Amino acid sequence: MKIRKAELKDKEQIIGLVKRFYSRSSPKTVEAWNKVYEKIIKLTFIAETNKKIIGFIACSTKQNSIYIDDLYVLKKYRGKGVATSLIRFINSIRKKLKKKYIIGNVRKKDRPAIKFYENIGFKIYETKDKKLRIKK
Repeated sequence: MKIRKAELKDKEQIIGLVKRFYSRSSPKTVEAWNKVYEKIIKLTFIAETNKKIIGFIACSTKQNSIYIDDLYVLKKYRGKGVATSLIRFINSIRKKLKKKYIIGNVRKKDRPAIKFYENIGFKIYETKDKKLRIKK
């Protein structure tokens, strides 16, 4: 598995993953990705194997933090360290950018995601509506 910065040529594969993840719950998110792809990929990194994108992490920066906007791994590759590798990669970027935290949101009902983030050192620091805010 290789992790690298997303490029314009990756748009079709990444949008395909976004559609898999959001098509039912948030079709507007898919539309947004399509419209502003070039802007979003500035801090998006992909995990690939055999030139196939198997996961991605899209982030943004605000003040002293990197925010995880999206993290997605194909079901077939979950539990194999892909998401952990993407988070570690973002942590190295955080250090280079001299940011203090990595922050993300998780739905309260998404127990597997909460457990994943807690296992890699994130802490819940805020509860809002249906979401938990996590920080490392």
